[in-house]
Amino acid sequence: MNQPQSVQSQELMDLTSEWERLFLPCVQECAAGRWGLFVASPVVAAHADWPEAERLRSLARRIKQIHAASGSVHSECDRFLRYCALGQNVRTEPKLAAALLEELRQHNASA
Repeated sequence: MNQPQSVQSQELMDLTSEWERLFLPCVQECAAGRWGLFVASPVVAAHADWPEAERLRSLARRIKQIHAASGSVHSECDRFLRYCALGQNVRTEPKLAAALLEELRQHNASA
């Protein structure tokens, strides 16, 4: 492994570790009724400041970018970003989070 690959590999490990620390607690909090996990909008900004959700979206985009460059995928990041694309209506966010938790539960049960 050359130096740039090694640096990118370490970055991916660090980003993934942070992602894993934030992911489930944020999704659970959103499912419980908090807005702002899937979409960063002026409506949400007016009602809630959620830096962890913003960081989670940022991490997901970067992790996906690194994986794509190597021809691989991070299935949970891809799933989360798919939900972000669906989450344009902030009123549905808790329902989307609950659906995501259920999807994860079913995926883990079949694994």
